[in-house]
Amino acid sequence: MRVTSKNNSKIKLIRSLHQRKYRTQTGLFVVEGLHGVIEALNHPERIEMIVVCYDLLKSARGCDALNRVSASIPVLELDVALFSSIMTCAKPQGIAAVVRQHWLSLGCIPDAQDSLPDEGLWVALCDVQYPGNLGTILRTCDAVGAAGVIVLGNATDPYHPTAVRAGLSAYFTQNLVQTDHETFADW
Repeated sequence: MRVTSKNNSKIKLIRSLHQRKYRTQTGLFVVEGLHGVIEALNHPERIEMIVVCYDLLKSARGCDALNRVSASIPVLELDVALFSSIMTCAKPQGIAAVVRQHWLSLGCIPDAQDSLPDEGLWVALCDVQYPGNLGTILRTCDAVGAAGVIVLGNATDPYHPTAVRAGLSAYFTQNLVQTDHETFADW
């Protein structure tokens, strides 16, 4: 579907997802760039839509990724100006995805004594403030085979665009839990 108006409802939705309030309300976030979209395509059940600008998407890998998109996933085609206006990257790669967030509750985490050694590694982050740091920690947890990250307190949003760029594919391999300090201590 070719979209040309900045007033299109899907364009307004994507633009709104740069704000935490709307990411929280909708349960969606934006994955920008080819690497992130390729990872998202491994979890098509979480994808709401693909956004593409063919004038910016020049690589063969990008075209291959688009060929993998299921017919049930809407694809929005935008021109360079409109695509660039709704992305946060300084040099957009011409492809993005709107994806559903994935949260678990503390109750879903197995007790340490009931877990196998490689299933029980969780990292708890206390009041982390910088989205890039949170994304980097997620990516590190992915690299070492952790099960997930527990975000405590008044922390930055793990689905902030800067965190998502820093976290790369970890958003599709790591579990996320968000809770307050008291609930965590009781748990």
